[in-house]
Amino acid sequence: MGRLRQRAAGFLTTATLLVLGASGCLASGGVEKERAEMPEAASVSRAGVRYEAIVWGRARGLAQNGGYIAAVDTTTGKELWILRVYAAAPDDGKEADKRDVFITELRLAGDGRHLRVTNERGASFRVDTRTRKVTPLRW
Repeated sequence: MGRLRQRAAGFLTTATLLVLGASGCLASGGVEKERAEMPEAASVSRAGVRYEAIVWGRARGLAQNGGYIAAVDTTTGKELWILRVYAAAPDDGKEADKRDVFITELRLAGDGRHLRVTNERGASFRVDTRTRKVTPLRW
């Protein structure tokens, strides 16, 4: 009877691992790291223009998810322009969603002309909202 229980326990363990592995919960070497939650940067407005992060760029026909901002007329709701602030990581064999890096913060500078964009990896960029020039900020 003991041998039968060992086999049943072994079968259940194998079945559990197969189910967990198929659902993407396990990766080689242990548990796969999942996003706790999707970062959402609050939009900021100045002089009738709202600046907001675009999260799902690919769904809109853009080259990547994350890394884009849009300027929207606050009166009409019309999108004035879209700008890619930074490029996604190159294809290094990871799944596309593992390369996504999203914007976590948008902040207007005191001059009202520049926008500071920070992503979830801690990189920051200054965007000139008139010329749309992007400058990486160094620490």
